[in-house]
Amino acid sequence: SGVFDGGGYSIVGLSITREEYGETPAALFGYVRAAALKDLYVEGELSGKFLAAAGLVCYAEKVSLTGCGFGGSIANLTVPSDNDNLGSMAGGLICLAVDETTIERCWNQASVSGQSVAGIITACAVAEYNAAIHITDCYNAGALSGEIAGGIMASTDNANELVTTLKHCFNYGGITVGEDAASNFGAGMIAVPMDGVLCTG
Repeated sequence: SGVFDGGGYSIVGLSITREEYGETPAALFGYVRAAALKDLYVEGELSGKFLAAAGLVCYAEKVSLTGCGFGGSIANLTVPSDNDNLGSMAGGLICLAVDETTIERCWNQASVSGQSVAGIITACAVAEYNAAIHITDCYNAGALSGEIAGGIMASTDNANELVTTLKHCFNYGGITVGEDAASNFGAGMIAVPMDGVLCTG
Protein backbone atom coordinates (compact mmCIF):
# COMPACT_ATOMS: atom_id res chain seq x y z
CA SER A 1 0.00 0.00 0.00
CA GLY A 2 0.98 3.66 -0.26
CA VAL A 3 2.14 5.86 -3.15
CA PHE A 4 5.05 5.28 -5.52
CA ASP A 5 5.75 8.62 -7.20
CA GLY A 6 8.23 8.33 -10.06
CA GLY A 7 8.51 12.10 -10.28
CA GLY A 8 8.66 11.91 -14.07
CA TYR A 9 11.86 9.87 -14.01
CA SER A 10 12.59 6.69 -15.97
CA ILE A 11 13.81 3.25 -15.00
CA VAL A 12 15.83 1.97 -17.96
CA GLY A 13 17.41 -1.44 -18.35
CA LEU A 14 14.92 -3.60 -16.48
CA SER A 15 15.80 -7.17 -17.41
CA ILE A 16 14.03 -10.31 -16.18
CA THR A 17 14.82 -13.68 -17.75
CA ARG A 18 14.00 -17.13 -16.49
CA GLU A 19 15.39 -20.26 -18.10
CA GLU A 20 13.63 -22.66 -15.70
CA TYR A 21 9.87 -22.67 -15.29
CA GLY A 22 8.51 -20.95 -12.18
CA GLU A 23 5.22 -19.44 -11.02
CA THR A 24 6.77 -16.21 -9.71
CA PRO A 25 5.43 -13.39 -11.90
CA ALA A 26 7.72 -11.12 -13.89
CA ALA A 27 7.23 -7.35 -13.53
CA LEU A 28 8.70 -4.29 -11.88
CA PHE A 29 6.24 -5.03 -9.06
CA GLY A 30 4.90 -8.56 -8.72
CA TYR A 31 1.88 -7.81 -6.50
CA VAL A 32 0.45 -4.45 -5.48
CA ARG A 33 -2.62 -3.89 -3.31
CA ALA A 34 -4.38 -0.66 -2.29
CA ALA A 35 -1.66 1.58 -3.69
CA ALA A 36 -1.00 4.27 -6.29
CA LEU A 37 1.77 4.49 -8.90
CA LYS A 38 2.26 7.70 -10.82
CA ASP A 39 4.56 9.56 -13.22
CA LEU A 40 6.91 6.68 -13.99
CA TYR A 41 8.32 5.30 -17.24
CA VAL A 42 9.96 1.88 -17.34
CA GLU A 43 11.94 0.40 -20.21
CA GLY A 44 13.25 -3.13 -20.35
CA GLU A 45 13.01 -6.70 -21.56
CA LEU A 46 11.16 -9.61 -19.96
CA SER A 47 11.44 -13.11 -21.39
CA GLY A 48 11.45 -16.73 -20.37
CA LYS A 49 9.29 -19.34 -18.72
CA PHE A 50 6.67 -17.27 -16.91
CA LEU A 51 2.94 -17.80 -16.64
CA ALA A 52 2.37 -14.09 -16.08
CA ALA A 53 4.35 -10.97 -16.90
CA ALA A 54 3.84 -7.21 -17.16
CA GLY A 55 5.92 -4.09 -17.51
CA LEU A 56 4.78 -2.47 -14.26
CA VAL A 57 2.51 -4.64 -12.10
CA CYS A 58 1.73 -8.32 -12.55
CA TYR A 59 -1.17 -8.56 -10.07
CA ALA A 60 -2.97 -5.32 -9.15
CA GLU A 61 -5.72 -5.18 -6.54
CA LYS A 62 -7.40 -1.83 -5.89
CA VAL A 63 -4.55 0.04 -7.59
CA SER A 64 -4.38 3.32 -9.48
CA LEU A 65 -1.86 4.10 -12.22
CA THR A 66 -1.48 7.67 -13.45
CA GLY A 67 0.96 8.96 -16.05
CA CYS A 68 2.90 5.70 -16.35
CA GLY A 69 4.35 3.95 -19.39
CA PHE A 70 6.37 0.93 -20.45
CA GLY A 71 8.67 0.38 -23.41
CA GLY A 72 10.87 -2.46 -24.59
CA SER A 73 9.58 -6.01 -24.95
CA ILE A 74 7.82 -8.86 -23.20
CA ALA A 75 8.49 -11.95 -25.26
CA ASN A 76 8.91 -15.69 -25.55
CA LEU A 77 6.61 -16.49 -22.64
CA THR A 78 6.30 -20.26 -22.42
CA VAL A 79 4.86 -22.87 -20.08
CA PRO A 80 6.08 -26.38 -19.33
CA SER A 81 4.89 -29.12 -21.64
CA ASP A 82 2.68 -30.71 -18.97
CA ASN A 83 0.87 -27.42 -18.35
CA ASP A 84 0.10 -26.25 -21.87
CA ASN A 85 -3.54 -25.68 -20.96
CA LEU A 86 -2.53 -22.86 -18.62
CA GLY A 87 -1.08 -20.70 -21.34
CA SER A 88 0.75 -17.46 -20.63
CA MET A 89 -0.54 -13.95 -19.93
CA ALA A 90 1.33 -10.75 -20.60
CA GLY A 91 0.32 -7.10 -20.30
CA GLY A 92 2.23 -3.97 -21.17
CA LEU A 93 1.29 -2.34 -17.85
CA ILE A 94 -0.75 -4.83 -15.78
CA CYS A 95 -1.27 -8.55 -16.21
CA LEU A 96 -4.29 -9.11 -13.93
CA ALA A 97 -6.40 -6.37 -12.31
CA VAL A 98 -8.70 -7.31 -9.43
CA ASP A 99 -11.60 -5.21 -8.12
CA GLU A 100 -11.32 -1.40 -8.21
CA THR A 101 -8.47 -0.46 -10.53
CA THR A 102 -8.04 2.91 -12.23
CA ILE A 103 -5.59 3.69 -15.03
CA GLU A 104 -5.30 7.23 -16.38
CA ARG A 105 -2.97 8.83 -18.95
CA CYS A 106 -0.87 5.69 -19.32
CA TRP A 107 0.64 4.03 -22.37
CA ASN A 108 2.48 0.99 -23.66
CA GLN A 109 4.99 1.09 -26.49
CA ALA A 110 6.58 -2.31 -25.89
CA SER A 111 6.09 -5.35 -28.06
CA VAL A 112 4.24 -8.09 -26.18
CA SER A 113 3.91 -11.76 -27.10
CA GLY A 114 2.39 -14.73 -25.31
CA GLN A 115 -0.87 -16.65 -25.36
CA SER A 116 -3.14 -13.92 -23.97
CA VAL A 117 -1.70 -10.41 -24.36
CA ALA A 118 -2.71 -6.76 -24.14
CA GLY A 119 -1.17 -3.33 -24.27
CA ILE A 120 -2.63 -2.08 -20.98
CA ILE A 121 -4.34 -4.86 -18.93
CA THR A 122 -4.42 -8.50 -19.95
CA ALA A 123 -7.40 -9.54 -17.82
CA CYS A 124 -9.56 -8.46 -14.89
CA ALA A 125 -11.42 -10.34 -12.20
CA VAL A 126 -13.65 -9.47 -9.27
CA ALA A 127 -13.96 -10.54 -5.68
CA GLU A 128 -16.34 -7.77 -4.59
CA TYR A 129 -19.74 -6.67 -5.82
CA ASN A 130 -20.04 -3.35 -7.66
CA ALA A 131 -16.31 -3.18 -8.40
CA ALA A 132 -15.06 -1.45 -11.53
CA ILE A 133 -12.07 -1.21 -13.82
CA HIS A 134 -11.63 2.31 -15.25
CA ILE A 135 -9.20 3.02 -18.10
CA THR A 136 -9.07 6.64 -19.30
CA ASP A 137 -6.86 8.49 -21.81
CA CYS A 138 -4.61 5.47 -22.42
CA TYR A 139 -3.11 4.03 -25.58
CA ASN A 140 -1.08 1.14 -26.93
CA ALA A 141 1.59 1.62 -29.57
CA GLY A 142 3.36 -1.72 -29.19
CA ALA A 143 3.08 -4.74 -31.48
CA LEU A 144 1.00 -7.51 -29.90
CA SER A 145 1.11 -11.20 -30.80
CA GLY A 146 -0.88 -14.05 -29.24
CA GLU A 147 -3.90 -16.31 -29.47
CA ILE A 148 -5.91 -13.55 -27.75
CA ALA A 149 -4.61 -10.01 -28.26
CA GLY A 150 -6.27 -6.71 -27.35
CA GLY A 151 -4.82 -3.25 -27.78
CA ILE A 152 -6.18 -2.13 -24.41
CA MET A 153 -7.41 -5.37 -22.81
CA ALA A 154 -7.34 -9.02 -23.80
CA SER A 155 -10.45 -10.06 -21.88
CA THR A 156 -12.85 -9.05 -19.13
CA ASP A 157 -14.55 -11.06 -16.41
CA ASN A 158 -17.61 -9.05 -15.49
CA ALA A 159 -19.24 -11.33 -12.94
CA ASN A 160 -20.75 -9.99 -9.73
CA GLU A 161 -21.66 -6.58 -11.17
CA LEU A 162 -18.11 -5.74 -12.28
CA VAL A 163 -18.11 -2.87 -14.77
CA THR A 164 -15.28 -2.08 -17.17
CA THR A 165 -15.11 1.43 -18.64
CA LEU A 166 -12.81 2.64 -21.42
CA LYS A 167 -12.80 6.36 -22.14
CA HIS A 168 -10.69 8.17 -24.75
CA CYS A 169 -8.47 5.12 -25.32
CA PHE A 170 -6.93 4.01 -28.60
CA ASN A 171 -4.58 1.51 -30.19
CA TYR A 172 -2.25 1.94 -33.12
CA GLY A 173 0.05 -0.99 -32.49
CA GLY A 174 -0.02 -4.00 -34.80
CA ILE A 175 -2.04 -7.01 -33.64
CA THR A 176 -1.27 -10.56 -34.77
CA VAL A 177 -3.28 -13.65 -33.81
CA GLY A 178 -3.35 -17.26 -34.95
CA GLU A 179 -5.35 -18.61 -37.87
CA ASP A 180 -7.86 -20.63 -35.82
CA ALA A 181 -10.92 -18.37 -35.79
CA ALA A 182 -12.61 -20.51 -33.12
CA SER A 183 -9.98 -19.84 -30.46
CA ASN A 184 -7.98 -16.81 -31.64
CA PHE A 185 -9.30 -13.29 -31.13
CA GLY A 186 -7.81 -9.86 -31.75
CA ALA A 187 -9.17 -6.32 -31.39
CA GLY A 188 -7.95 -2.77 -31.00
CA MET A 189 -9.82 -2.28 -27.71
CA ILE A 190 -10.89 -5.55 -25.99
CA ALA A 191 -10.34 -8.88 -27.72
CA VAL A 192 -12.90 -10.83 -25.67
CA PRO A 193 -15.39 -8.42 -24.01
CA MET A 194 -18.07 -9.67 -21.64
CA ASP A 195 -21.24 -7.92 -20.45
CA GLY A 196 -20.82 -4.69 -18.54
CA VAL A 197 -18.26 -2.98 -20.79
CA LEU A 198 -18.70 0.71 -21.60
CA CYS A 199 -16.50 2.38 -24.24
CA THR A 200 -16.76 6.13 -24.86
CA GLY A 201 -14.79 8.79 -26.68
